[in-house]
Amino acid sequence: MQQQKKTYHDDIRRYKTRRPFMGIHYANETQNELEKVFSQWNDAEWLLDFFSESFNDLVSYFKITKLDEAVYDTMEDSDELECLIMDINPDANLD
Repeated sequence: MQQQKKTYHDDIRRYKTRRPFMGIHYANETQNELEKVFSQWNDAEWLLDFFSESFNDLVSYFKITKLDEAVYDTMEDSDELECLIMDINPDANLD
């Protein structure tokens, strides 16, 4: 039987279950805000809607004129940022 290839997202899911990072959690929400933002940043439809509504800002501030490029870049950066945040030692002094 051939072993299934692990993905970057598999590592993130595994890491989250080992040491969950705490985020602000509003009583009426199912996810905490950290989970919510990373979920949105990995949702191509949500990002496409967001960048479509913010297209002028995207062009003027980031010089990006292709929505698919903005979506792809955001998803890539999101994965890296999530891993970086999850690697923070709970006892670290962040001041």
